[in-house]
Amino acid sequence: MNTKRYTNRLIPLFLACGLLACEEDNVPQIDTTGVTMEDLRGGWKVSNTETYVNVAPQYQAQVSMHNLREKLDDAFSDKAAGGSLYFRKDMAFYLYEGFVRDSSKYYLDENNYIIHYDNPDLVGFYAPLMYVKTVNNQLVLYLRKSETIDLLDEDGSLKGWMSLIGNVVDDAQCEIYLSRDVDELYDVLEAMGPQD
Repeated sequence: MNTKRYTNRLIPLFLACGLLACEEDNVPQIDTTGVTMEDLRGGWKVSNTETYVNVAPQYQAQVSMHNLREKLDDAFSDKAAGGSLYFRKDMAFYLYEGFVRDSSKYYLDENNYIIHYDNPDLVGFYAPLMYVKTVNNQLVLYLRKSETIDLLDEDGSLKGWMSLIGNVVDDAQCEIYLSRDVDELYDVLEAMGPQD
């Protein structure tokens, strides 16, 4: 057997697996409690992120040595760090380091626990929808496995490995925790334009 060829095949496998997992994290269930539009309204600053990944059992031994769930959490945290959201009645604005970076119309689904954005790149990465819940007076926006896979697929950095990643990951959830925030810019955003 050609050891070099075998090693060359394993490296991408470890990389693909490692980007998403290292051990069983017991991914939380979807919280269907829901929020109201009034709960959303106003400013929210990113305070923390958390990533959970459950790996198919046959891959856990190979990926546990890499401690790469932390790397995924770091990558997700890097995307969210310095960001904030401002929800008006009709629009959501994404601010990064004090400047409006993007905006989108949005709506809550009929059960009030999924936010849909007209602009799928509103929050700086591909997320046409985000699940929403509140935890200890914080707003939590999160992506499940399907949305995380879609984000990676849209990002394109792991092109060619997405079907493998889909098989390796049993479940995943990436959470962004946001705390209430006050900023003069929010007053400007609230005052501009008509609201539906």
